[in-house]
This record gives sequence, C-alpha cells and structure tokens, in this order.
Amino acid sequence: FYQAVNEKNELIGSVRSFVDNDTVYIGKLIVHPDYQGNGIGTALLKEIEKNNSGLRQELFTSDQSLRNLRLYERIGFVQFKTKPLSEDLNLVFMEK
Repeated sequence: FYQAVNEKNELIGSVRSFVDNDTVYIGKLIVHPDYQGNGIGTALLKEIEKNNSGLRQELFTSDQSLRNLRLYERIGFVQFKTKPLSEDLNLVFMEK
C-alpha cells in the first residue's frame, strides 16, 4: 500500500499492490480530483516499480478509462489481454 499526502499531511492518493511469484499486481490507483494531472499517480506507480525491481508488473482498467490508459502507456505498460464485462465495457489488462 502506497500513499501520497499534501503539505497538510492530507491523503491525496494511494495505490495497492501485491507480489505473487514473479509478478507485482497493481490495483486501486486513486488520486484526489484536485490533484489529478500533477504526476501523483505516476509517482505512486514508480514507487512500486522501484521497490519491486526486476519483477513483471500487471494491472487492469476499463477500456473507457482513457485517462488511465494514457497514463499506463506513457510509463511503459502495454496491453496484453481484454476481457468483456458487458456489451459496451471491457477490462484491459496491461503489463510491463
């Protein structure tokens, strides 16, 4: 569990991860709307990578979460699988 706080020590972002074999599974990346677009999500994900050097990383998001998809692609994640949830919604699985 990783957290980001502002200058008042208020929680503004967090992300969870766990390791299974040689893969770090990343989930629940959340950044307060007032702080989105300021590199908080990127910093949280890079902290996971730093602390799990050499391990494969995997996460998933909705195909409709375009902002998330752009963030993940920008820091090196690539899509490797999609899973339909409904007629107009798919999960996109990404790795690096």
